[in-house]
Amino acid sequence: MIISPFNSIFFIGHRKFSGIASRYIQTFASTDRVLIQIIRASGEHQRPVVVVDEATGVTAKTLVMGTKAMSNGAYVDYCYMEDLADGLYHINVDDLDSIPFRVTSDSKILDSTVLIKYCVGNNLRRTDVLGILNSAPLYFSFRVPGGFVDDGVSFTVDNEQFITAEADIVELYSLENYQKKLMVGYSYGVPIWFGALLNKLLTCQYVYIDGVRHVRFESSVPQKEQVLIGHNSFVFSQMLQEVLYNKHFIDDYL
Repeated sequence: MIISPFNSIFFIGHRKFSGIASRYIQTFASTDRVLIQIIRASGEHQRPVVVVDEATGVTAKTLVMGTKAMSNGAYVDYCYMEDLADGLYHINVDDLDSIPFRVTSDSKILDSTVLIKYCVGNNLRRTDVLGILNSAPLYFSFRVPGGFVDDGVSFTVDNEQFITAEADIVELYSLENYQKKLMVGYSYGVPIWFGALLNKLLTCQYVYIDGVRHVRFESSVPQKEQVLIGHNSFVFSQMLQEVLYNKHFIDDYL
């Protein structure tokens, strides 16, 4: 069994840590639909997936998982986690626990975040995630502290021109582009796995940030800046290009 690496909730691995851990608590809105996917071999049984209240240690919700067979013989167990009351939780799968995360309806907290929704787009590109179910896209939701910064905006154009015999310039085609810099972490920083997930989700075919589709700008990757030496908190910046709107069936599921 493996937890899909596209899950927006991080599960603690068995490794040693050095330095001071980040104190950032991952945040979701009470209205967010958070997709959970677990990959298992054909001979493995489905594990119970429960949401545990951090304050009491009591199970707040048992997630009812659906199952889909993959082309490689593996199975994907999947479920949307939603309708949780405001509070602090973690997810337990067998002997694995996720990091604690917060669910809130406080607009003051949510206004300082952006919601990233992403979908692989098909079931052939990867074997560690399910992208389409019954012709419908499966979107993950990842809410991060940060936003786009004005000093990272740049304007370009893709065009081609030619000059006639009368010295008239003719525009064969012209398409404007709009590049933006997404900053994640503000000044207090986020854990390193935020950058790893940001880099991974940008390999998806469909990425929407606050409802607007974006793609990675050329081959850029998240740039990290450590907030304080010895402290495992980082600020990430990523150059993105806004996609001009083209209606696609996948948009109906956002």
